Amino acid sequence: ELNDYWVWVSMDKPTSDARQLGVPCLNPACGNGAFPTLMQKVVTNVNVASSIGMLNFSGRTGNIEFWPYNYLTNNALGILDASSTTYDFGDQCDSPNGSYGSMQVHVHGGSGYTGTIFAFNFFNGGGVADLGISNKSSGNPDWTLSFNANVWNNRKLRVYVAH
Repeated sequence: ELNDYWVWVSMDKPTSDARQLGVPCLNPACGNGAFPTLMQKVVTNVNVASSIGMLNFSGRTGNIEFWPYNYLTNNALGILDASSTTYDFGDQCDSPNGSYGSMQVHVHGGSGYTGTIFAFNFFNGGGVADLGISNKSSGNPDWTLSFNANVWNNRKLRVYVAH
């Protein structure tokens, strides 16, 4: 939730380890207990409800990019229509380098909207984080390098995990 804008996302579970579904920090306790979270994978049955009209659909294919490290624009998963020159819905983790951080959910494939559902980036660096719902209209669609968290008075992220 960012001020009056909100988004709700569900998907088939990307992991059976609930510890890996929160904001990925550099401490191994935020991951599986031995290593920090690093999840970059295609996810299925993505369902989205939002205050933004184009972000309301169900049963789509998407991908998640969860890691505490820096990342590159390379389309690591080979996602159709993802760029290798801008930060978008097909990036590549630069593990174990840096601490920029990415917690992004995207949708692609099928008809309709393609791209970022929500993005929370630059959360380990101690500066102003990147926050966004839907694609950013200019620059990097996944909000990387936006440093805009301070423009939102209301910033809420909740993660729910079913058994």
